[in-house]
Amino acid sequence: MTKSLARLLLIGFVLIVFGLGVSRVFAWDEDGEIRQLASWVLHEMRRADALQQRHVEVGEAMELKRAATVEFIAGRLSLHETAEQFRAADALVQDNTDGLVASYCSPKTEHGVCLQVEVWVEIALDEGYTSREVEEVRCRLHAELNELFPATDHHLVN
Repeated sequence: MTKSLARLLLIGFVLIVFGLGVSRVFAWDEDGEIRQLASWVLHEMRRADALQQRHVEVGEAMELKRAATVEFIAGRLSLHETAEQFRAADALVQDNTDGLVASYCSPKTEHGVCLQVEVWVEIALDEGYTSREVEEVRCRLHAELNELFPATDHHLVN
């Protein structure tokens, strides 16, 4: 019982000394340097939270794009449908961070989104598909690109 009372008194004493020390530091701060430092620390804490949120959102968007790419390669989605899913994935990433993190860049045109799909498909095709499957998917991809954008030099990957 006396040990716990001694610990309680010691904790109380430390808190009083700490409180007095902090109040004196603020009293000595004539130029507002401590307030500026506190403001900076709070801003960085908010920025860290915004970066963590962005990381989660981008991870979710990438997973949706990966799944849509797999569906395109399997022939269950058209290029246009895959591009719609890519747009929906990009919409998950919020830009309302009050300037705490950079704006999220994503293609603004359907052509740009389709080129992004092309890159994702090409990267995915490097992972375990036979040369016949790769050629079939590339032919379908390029045919759909030509159908959607006939007069455009649109191929990023050959």
